[in-house]
Amino acid sequence: MSVVLITGCSTGIGRELARVCAEAGDRVYATMRDPSKAGDLGEVAGVTVLTLDVTDDESVAKAVDEALRRAGRLDVVVNNAGIDTLGAIEDIALDKVREIMETNFFGALRVTRRVLPAMRAQGAGTIVMVTSVAAVFSSYGEGAYTASKRALEGAAEVLQNEAARWGIRVLVIRPGYVDTPIAGKSIPGSASPSDSPYRELIRAYGEQDQRGVREGAPAAEIAREIREAYTEGSEAFYVPVGDDARQIVPWRRNAEDRQFLEQVPSVLG
Repeated sequence: MSVVLITGCSTGIGRELARVCAEAGDRVYATMRDPSKAGDLGEVAGVTVLTLDVTDDESVAKAVDEALRRAGRLDVVVNNAGIDTLGAIEDIALDKVREIMETNFFGALRVTRRVLPAMRAQGAGTIVMVTSVAAVFSSYGEGAYTASKRALEGAAEVLQNEAARWGIRVLVIRPGYVDTPIAGKSIPGSASPSDSPYRELIRAYGEQDQRGVREGAPAAEIAREIREAYTEGSEAFYVPVGDDARQIVPWRRNAEDRQFLEQVPSVLG
């Protein structure tokens, strides 16, 4: 049995991962900004719902410390909480970019920094960063989201070097399209004003992107893959999850950069 803390459990991957871990016998601390959205998750045996807003230092400290007080250790921490929007680099408000970075990048760092002393003291631990194939396969309107995920991956690499001597393992999970409520949270092109020269391009890509999400892998399936990735002793650092991610990541790795960037417009036909 492992003690697992997961961020962003109100919907999607985080919620399903909490269930998958509990079903496997783990003791799970499922965290979210608004616990009223937990629904029946708190009734699942082995799951404790805690309030945790990754953008707030005090909230992070309180939740992590409470989990440690109750369980005495944290074996796995999954930084899953994240937000997205679609808008051209020239259009998207910098305040929105900061909001995305605050959640996706700084939020994961806040949680990680709070758990590291306990993991060092126990001489073991696994930190999982959930990023995205968008970190390697960027496209229209995803500038802020891609930047946040690439930044997190860079920090994760350095963290692995720094923390390995204490038995701490870092793992980066790159999901592809996943069928989660995120598809309905952003109106395609809404981050670009109506008179933007990019508006229609972003709108067209956004509609395609939302179709991809709706037709994506079930969140429960991705959750099972994530747990398998950190429990089966794989030596991989970057782990694509979902069939599309397993195809996209190697293809992008082998593509010449300029050629790849010139081919992106063909995605929209």
